[in-house]
Amino acid sequence: MYKIVSSILMLGVSLSVFSQKKVSSKLTDVTVYQYSALVKRIATVSLTKGSQSFVVEGVSPHMIPNSLQIYTSASVELGSINVVQDFLTKPELLDEVEDLKEQVKDLNLKYEMRKRTKEAYQSEKELILANKKILGEGSLTIEDLVELADIYRVRLREIEAKLLEIGEEEKILADDLKRLRSQLQSSGGTPSTYYKRVEVSLSSASATTATIEFSYQVNQAGWSPLYDIRCEEFGEPIALAYKANVFQRTGVNWEGVTLSLSTGNPLENGNIPTLNTHYVDITKPRPNNYNVRGARAKAESDKEPTALYMDGVAMSNSTVTEGLMNTYFEINGKIDLPANGKNQTVGISNHTLPAQYEYYVASNKARFAFLTAKVTGWESLQLLPGNSRIYYQNKLTGNAYVNPNQTESELVFSLGQDKGIVVERKRKVDLDKNSKLAGSNKK
Repeated sequence: MYKIVSSILMLGVSLSVFSQKKVSSKLTDVTVYQYSALVKRIATVSLTKGSQSFVVEGVSPHMIPNSLQIYTSASVELGSINVVQDFLTKPELLDEVEDLKEQVKDLNLKYEMRKRTKEAYQSEKELILANKKILGEGSLTIEDLVELADIYRVRLREIEAKLLEIGEEEKILADDLKRLRSQLQSSGGTPSTYYKRVEVSLSSASATTATIEFSYQVNQAGWSPLYDIRCEEFGEPIALAYKANVFQRTGVNWEGVTLSLSTGNPLENGNIPTLNTHYVDITKPRPNNYNVRGARAKAESDKEPTALYMDGVAMSNSTVTEGLMNTYFEINGKIDLPANGKNQTVGISNHTLPAQYEYYVASNKARFAFLTAKVTGWESLQLLPGNSRIYYQNKLTGNAYVNPNQTESELVFSLGQDKGIVVERKRKVDLDKNSKLAGSNKK
């Protein structure tokens, strides 16, 4: 049996950090919403009789404090709970980021050394040029002047060569630094915030070992749907692969966690909207007249439209749980997801859907017909709006946007242009004996 405490917490700097006992916690479960994530940690503490305080470190800098919930055994009483900033510890960097930072540091040092050397040569050059007047002063002989001029000329040539060489090295180093900094930025960069820590006061009537569960919401995480739509042959069912691009830059690596994806968004506004009056105007569409020519067009016009229907068969990569308002996909197996902000694709499910194939013609927009597939039976798949990649006969034919929020019962996918069907648009003029054209009677 567990007790749960949920409260609004204050952020601050704890003055009793060093008197509290530190406990380690393990991140076990993560539920990723579209724009945030719910993180669960478990810690085990040894309690003595009475009250004592503990601190859990390494909590994400992007934690939402008032979302914290703590579960503990029924025999343990929860006291005060605080979330404070840990200014002594910054999030650990990934090995890739650490290596990039070292490379940037080395190149910066080399660049600075070239810069200082260049300044030294430039100062020497200015000194030589400033003392040229010595050639025309004093009681130097012609031989002395020639010898001194030779020395100046040789040295100036050496200095100019060194300045050119250093200038080229500076360009190369600047380009390398630019590339490394761009790569560092794409790999997660350097954390700009510090960890948080959770301070908990517990009370027990006797010495015992208790398990504490922490769950809280974090920003800087989310997922977006991605679909692969495949058609092997004309007339066959459509294969739909439901995937998710998951990312997180919470400052804490997710290692060996149970990952779930939710279609909900706990951060969205829950206020009931006010409905305003909308006025609708009805217009009559103008018909288009067109002719279609081509061998394939004639062959298709001789038979009824092709339609093939099959029962949907799902090969799931996840366990689907439908709640009152949201759906949860629990991904099979344990997942590792580093905090570098990069998308990691995970499979949700695979489905085979019935499809009806048709040619679509937009005579005023394109010269060729488009082969389309109208898919049914998708309503129960809990799809979200997102991008898709469309393959026809194992070849990528294009990308499309899947919008399951539409009101139609069919999803329409374009499989690309069919070059074998050419569309010509012609205007038809109906002239009878009473028609007039340019002021003349046509008979």
